[in-house]
Amino acid sequence: MYNMTKYLLQMIDLYNSTNSQSFQLVDIINNPQYVTNSLDNWILQYVNNFIVNIHSEMKQYKLNNVVNNITILIDKLSRWYVKLNKNRISAGDEIALSVLYYSIYYSILTISPFVPFMSESIYQAIKHLDILNIEQSIHFIQMKPSIWKNDVTLLRPMEYFCEVINAARHIRTNIKNIALKIPVNELIVIHQDTQLLSKLDKLKEYLLYELNLMNIVFSDQEQQFIDYKLRVNKKKLGRKYGKEINNVDKFIQNISGEEAKQIVINTRNICYQKDIIKFEDVLIDREVSQKYHTYHFHNSILISLQS
Repeated sequence: MYNMTKYLLQMIDLYNSTNSQSFQLVDIINNPQYVTNSLDNWILQYVNNFIVNIHSEMKQYKLNNVVNNITILIDKLSRWYVKLNKNRISAGDEIALSVLYYSIYYSILTISPFVPFMSESIYQAIKHLDILNIEQSIHFIQMKPSIWKNDVTLLRPMEYFCEVINAARHIRTNIKNIALKIPVNELIVIHQDTQLLSKLDKLKEYLLYELNLMNIVFSDQEQQFIDYKLRVNKKKLGRKYGKEINNVDKFIQNISGEEAKQIVINTRNICYQKDIIKFEDVLIDREVSQKYHTYHFHNSILISLQS
């Protein structure tokens, strides 16, 4: 948090010297219409969600979660928001600078009961930026229960956004041994949720820049990129088939890849001798086609990196 504060003050000094005028904080909290950038909206929502959770957990006296929540918040601010917006911030974007200020301000205000001296030190360093802030100490300020519109739908796409970046870096460095300085032809992101893919598409420019990509494709056609292998759910069918369950399992595992794909796509039942095995009684193993260097995470999303 100290480093982020120092970075903010340095960028404001740069703004002042570049523009030959003092930086004027934009009151985005009372004027949310000024915030149009997806990452700005996300971090403000994340800070808001943090504040709401802290208030809720304090009411229930769940002190054990506080430290972990603070650590995650600092990671989201420093590792993700600041890093992804460094070009905007260094260029003197007033909205980005204001978003960073308010994110730091409301974060230290919320954690001040837990880290009083650090919060006070940071407050004294940044309080001059807000002319409406007249309190001499952060501990005289009443904490708000919420600062931003409560739209938690912003949080899930950003979690996947971060995972896509981490996964693509993993493939580049650990699987394909490609340095980040070298451009990569294409990244394919596969997920069955089209709404999630649509929201990730709005962050496309950040992905292209951060991962040094020529192109990125979002697809909900999972079956084009993976092979399916089926096996019986012995917990469900073990009592029904008894000793025959191993033969049933062997039969299902021997189903060809193409037929297994059709069964999954059409959620089709399986005929075994004169019996019917319901689709929901079959376990599905997803294996990435060998022609793709793919990293699978969250049990629901795949990415493929094509060099």
